[in-house]
Amino acid sequence: MIGITGPAGVGFSVLMGLIGVSASYFWKARVAQIKGESVQIRWGIDPSGYVYEAVKNNRLKDVKATVYYKEHLEDAQSILWNAAEYEQKNPIYTDANGEYAWDVPEGFWKVTFEKDGYEMSETDWLCVPPPQTNITVQMISKEKPIIENFSVHHDYAKVVFSKYMSPDSISNLKLLDSDGKNIGYEVEYDKNLVNEEGINYAQEYILRYKDNTVLKSGDICKLVSDENVKSYADIAMKSGELNAQVEKAVQIISPEQIEIKMGDSLDIPIYVGNSSDDIKLTASSDFQDIVSVDKVEKDHIRISGKLYGMANIILSVPGTGIEKKIKVTVSDSTKKIEIETKVVIPQSVYVVNVGEKIEIVPEVYPDSKQKGKWDIEGDKDIVSIKQNTFSAEKPGEVVMRYSLDGNDKIFADCKIIVEMKTELGDINADGSINLVDLMMCLNHVSKKKMLEGNALIAADIDGKNGVNLLDLMRILNYVSKKSTTL
Repeated sequence: MIGITGPAGVGFSVLMGLIGVSASYFWKARVAQIKGESVQIRWGIDPSGYVYEAVKNNRLKDVKATVYYKEHLEDAQSILWNAAEYEQKNPIYTDANGEYAWDVPEGFWKVTFEKDGYEMSETDWLCVPPPQTNITVQMISKEKPIIENFSVHHDYAKVVFSKYMSPDSISNLKLLDSDGKNIGYEVEYDKNLVNEEGINYAQEYILRYKDNTVLKSGDICKLVSDENVKSYADIAMKSGELNAQVEKAVQIISPEQIEIKMGDSLDIPIYVGNSSDDIKLTASSDFQDIVSVDKVEKDHIRISGKLYGMANIILSVPGTGIEKKIKVTVSDSTKKIEIETKVVIPQSVYVVNVGEKIEIVPEVYPDSKQKGKWDIEGDKDIVSIKQNTFSAEKPGEVVMRYSLDGNDKIFADCKIIVEMKTELGDINADGSINLVDLMMCLNHVSKKKMLEGNALIAADIDGKNGVNLLDLMRILNYVSKKSTTL
């Protein structure tokens, strides 16, 4: 507490003049000082921070924050703070960054937080002073999580949930190919997303196929979920299934940044690599008052500069989870649009059997007439090349690089995996199914010597539940000529 009387009141009057006498508290203080009475000032100090859900990066906006006051911690009754006396509001709502803040006088303070669909949260009683800043609060939603987006690619699938999920539960998702066979995968996610306790949750997950599995464009893949897949709040999903078609490696090619004169409109060329004729493009501005999107076509968008400043144009291909941002600056001039040359390859990985051929045709943007050449990084005996046709010569893996003529810094890579063709029952891949294959299967079933790789695939005759006694009996019947088919 600070008391001001006598001559010191002159300085106090000057200070009040600088701050402004509109606030009723300061007006009363001036009157008291004129009368020669002691004036007590309780300085305002922020209780402030932010509200989040699951991980600190996931801020919650529009949370109702209400602050309560006690003069002494042992007081039984708390008081809803009258913020109007300090030209503030109580309650307030968190902003787009999930932040809240007040200037309060000294005392003990508690903040409660409310939002539809979330459990109520509150701080401890906070003593002011010292300053109480960066007070973070987690709110918990009991809403059942759902899958917002499921996209399938040649070598991975991507799953986006409505809520942040427990990574340990994601492996309970089942991924099935077009024949209904299970696809093994490894789970990938951002491990930097944590809460105050350092616990990691994520909203987006990559299911990276194992065992060199590569799906074909156009094939249908199924995702099966059940109650074992849970959110950060331990809320289980409903059981369900989703189907998705294997997509090409779609890419959006556009300028990285643009400068436009305020008041001007501008057409921006857009290219969507590996797209089909019916591809759709969406575009939006994250700050419409600065830059507006006036027109969206498959090959270009039109924007207008409204006010000086900066904004982002977000381009996306619906249903793919693919986005691209263009940074736009509104200034006194419009500058020439420049797009960096880019090479796009239809897939990132290919699997081919020895003796087979595949064709890989790169696309170059924005000038499709530019030519380039293929180079092999790795064992050059694994594949041979003739223009855009690749012949598989022997088992192995190579990285193929397509770079532009005259500028090898502009390139794109893909991987080619060459395998021996797997024939069911021919476990040792010698071209026939005989007693040797039968014994190899027997050793696996009896756990004397486990099969792996292509041999394991060849022994799984029915493609169900791994290699077991049923597969062994089918090979036995075939080798003993009791059956003409496996």
